Amino acid sequence: MKQPVSHRASLHSPEDKARLTLALGQVCELQKQYGKTSANLETLVNGFLWVLADYPIAEILSALAQYVKRHSDIPAPADIVNIIDPPKAEWKPDWPAYIALKKRVQRDGYYPYGTEKRFLQMCDEYAIQAHDGIRGARKRG
Repeated sequence: MKQPVSHRASLHSPEDKARLTLALGQVCELQKQYGKTSANLETLVNGFLWVLADYPIAEILSALAQYVKRHSDIPAPADIVNIIDPPKAEWKPDWPAYIALKKRVQRDGYYPYGTEKRFLQMCDEYAIQAHDGIRGARKRG
């Protein structure tokens, strides 16, 4: 099977490939994937190097070790990326602060500026999106 070709320059040297081959071979043994042939391992290594071309080998190997400590399977490159560069947590409104600010606006005639105004807008947008998501799920369900 032909390996995908990356159009970006890889940070990885032949020594890096050898280190990753050794590490993934050990992972296959540790995770009881004994049936991996050398051809399978080569494809696995080449795929990791292609997808993770932007990450230094030391970070890849560290993330691989972290993954193996908590999982009993072989990681996908996406699992490694999520360890090296975790996705940002979704913003969630502080509803008590939102309610207090809305009461202040309605009761006292307070007009929010700057960050307070943007905070109210973000909370309103979040609520609308959440409501649309619930309504869409009910239609499908």
